[in-house]
Amino acid sequence: MRDSQKSVQKPQPKVSSKAKTKYIVTHEYTGSLSMQTAFQEVIEHKVCNQFEQWKDEKLTE
Repeated sequence: MRDSQKSVQKPQPKVSSKAKTKYIVTHEYTGSLSMQTAFQEVIEHKVCNQFEQWKDEKLTE
């Protein structure tokens, strides 16, 4: 009798065929500032407003 050897193959990891989705933000801008400067000012303005709201809440407690 022969010894039959079974070849055991490990399952290969699944490779995702889908590429990751990339998002591109487009924004129409007609100001005199560069886009980077304009976004920095918007972010700064929002952060200042949030800080003022937080500070007002702390003072009223």
